[in-house]
Amino acid sequence: EVAREEALAGLMKSQLLKRFESSVAAATETVGRMILAHEALVTAWEARGVVPSLATIKELVRDAQDGEPLPDLISAALDEDVDSQEASEFDPSFLEDVKADLGILRELSAKLEHLSALDDPKLDRLAEILTQTEAEKVAVFTSFADTARYLAESLALDPDRFGGRKMTVVIGTETEAQARTRELERFCPQSVTGDPSFVPPDGQ
Repeated sequence: EVAREEALAGLMKSQLLKRFESSVAAATETVGRMILAHEALVTAWEARGVVPSLATIKELVRDAQDGEPLPDLISAALDEDVDSQEASEFDPSFLEDVKADLGILRELSAKLEHLSALDDPKLDRLAEILTQTEAEKVAVFTSFADTARYLAESLALDPDRFGGRKMTVVIGTETEAQARTRELERFCPQSVTGDPSFVPPDGQ
């Protein structure tokens, strides 16, 4: 069991590092979600004496990201969580470990917030590429949806910095299938449709 726990901890650190390498924004968003998950567990344990199911914790994180107060969300969610367990079934030291991890995550979040206020060298490099390249079209790929959203927002806020190009964005399963096809048609209409004469409705 100890070996499995150590392996899981190593995997979590690796995943956080990969997100940090992708962008500070991706690491910040991931750490923020982890903080909310830990806060949900601590609050449910201390206020209701219950440990929520994993599905409920994920739901609480999603709803809390939309700005709803976590304590209010937890009360409603636990009433419907048939897979939750009594906190008394767990070793009390588990709660202390969760609180310790929460403290570490909050420290990490503060450091990431400091970095996010600084210039982003990757974003600077992307701006150079987009303004200097003679290519008519440029495709930018990233492994993480948080980085994709960050790039899309950055380009939309200051299009002139990035060459003033028209932009289309597809973010994995977040983009509904029909909309995904439509966006791909805007970028490469002939390849997607197989019709050499096809032109997207908006002409872009």
